[in-house]
Amino acid sequence: MWKWESEGRAKAVVGIIHNAYEHHNRYAWVIQHLRNSQFTVITGDLPGHGKVGAVHDTLLDRYMRYVEQLVDVCKSQNLPYFLIAHGLGALLLVRLLQKKDIECAGIVLTSPWLQLKHEPPKYSKVFASLQMNQIVDHEITPPMLTRNEERQREFAGDLTYATRVSHGWFRDVQLLMRAIVNEERKIVDVPAAVIVGEDDPIADPKVTRDWVYGQKLSESQFKKWPFMRHDILQEERREDAMIYVESFLDNVLRTNGYIIGGD
Repeated sequence: MWKWESEGRAKAVVGIIHNAYEHHNRYAWVIQHLRNSQFTVITGDLPGHGKVGAVHDTLLDRYMRYVEQLVDVCKSQNLPYFLIAHGLGALLLVRLLQKKDIECAGIVLTSPWLQLKHEPPKYSKVFASLQMNQIVDHEITPPMLTRNEERQREFAGDLTYATRVSHGWFRDVQLLMRAIVNEERKIVDVPAAVIVGEDDPIADPKVTRDWVYGQKLSESQFKKWPFMRHDILQEERREDAMIYVESFLDNVLRTNGYIIGGD
């Protein structure tokens, strides 16, 4: 994992958990934005990610251990800490919050994988359990992630963005999504901002909305951005989205008696 110190005195720590297939370097702009706003940032790569030609077949338990380690590092900074998680990362964080009493200041979930609209074209639920090692391609393309043409060109040239997975891996992800949505136990009651794109072709915003309202958290926000696709913080209006995220973080800190601004 890596740590980026805030510009000036840190008011809080933010841990970032990235999506499937990508890696932490795609969050360079987000990290710098947070640093400029006096947040220290901690993040890294999910196991098996950030490698050229990777085929994802890592056990989900390893992902969960990684998320727990990231939380421990954030907690060790002796500052209020938030967790921002995207896509599969958001799914993993939600599962952790269902299982353990994590005392973070708040969470931000963007485009969580609670139900997918886009599956690997050649994926077969019928034969998944019989062909665990068969490789399929999720075929998520840059235009599915963002309307931002500059980001699309950048993503198209990223050789470490690998969407090939084993049948067994994708089956396990589906089972985890189903378990979370059907879980009667609520997540830890922490302040939450959940952000989705209205035009997301990958994850289902309606399922996310229904799940958020069903949690009955003491403090929660659900924001559906018009004209945005899956990668909210890579879109053309990402500056607006980051202002929304940082306003949420600052409001939580202010509500809990922390001084905002200044160094």
